[in-house]
Amino acid sequence: MKKLLISAMVTLTLMAPTNIFAASPDSVASIAAAENSGSAWVARFPGSKSVDDLNDPFKSNVKSFIAALQAAGISTSIESTYRPEERAYLMHWSWKIVNKKVSPKDVPAKAGVNIKWVHDNDDANYSKSIAGAREMVNGYGISNLNVAPALNSNHTARNAIDLGTSWSKSSVVITDANGKKVTIDSGAKNSTNATLISVAKTYGLVHYTPVNDDKNHFSPNGH
Repeated sequence: MKKLLISAMVTLTLMAPTNIFAASPDSVASIAAAENSGSAWVARFPGSKSVDDLNDPFKSNVKSFIAALQAAGISTSIESTYRPEERAYLMHWSWKIVNKKVSPKDVPAKAGVNIKWVHDNDDANYSKSIAGAREMVNGYGISNLNVAPALNSNHTARNAIDLGTSWSKSSVVITDANGKKVTIDSGAKNSTNATLISVAKTYGLVHYTPVNDDKNHFSPNGH
């Protein structure tokens, strides 16, 4: 009787499904259909506008510079600080497509970004694909850039800020990092002003050059 019971238990065990090849919920979730480029991508892989998301010592330098700007009566607006690599990828290639630097069919894939740069049933000129990329460029606010956002940059390394500045007075006086009072009474009243750029450098913020290609970009080395 005992032998029969053991035999039955072994048989039931062998018959029970093991599901060793069943997909886990995580793996199922990771298998998503590729999606055409377009405005929906702009909200994904969000970047930051917070100075606190930067690395020191650049973070502390930025805070000191902004404090000096505001004390001088100069308005400031932060457009971007940290940027994830996935967002940088989307910004870089959408800008290149729109500015005819690359064909949608030649954009390399990136792991974790399941985007279709070439839309289904597009025409020979890739008009739908280019329109989708243009929606992204407009959504990212980079249509006025004269250079593509970098794939790997000080933004992705938490060492850059896009800092807009403006003032309406005929002149402003700002204190540099050495305590010197500097008067700005000529030139553009924004972040491309040569005197403002020289003051920023005393705080460890170097402006991108040529300045009009990326008007508000500052980093430790200008890149």
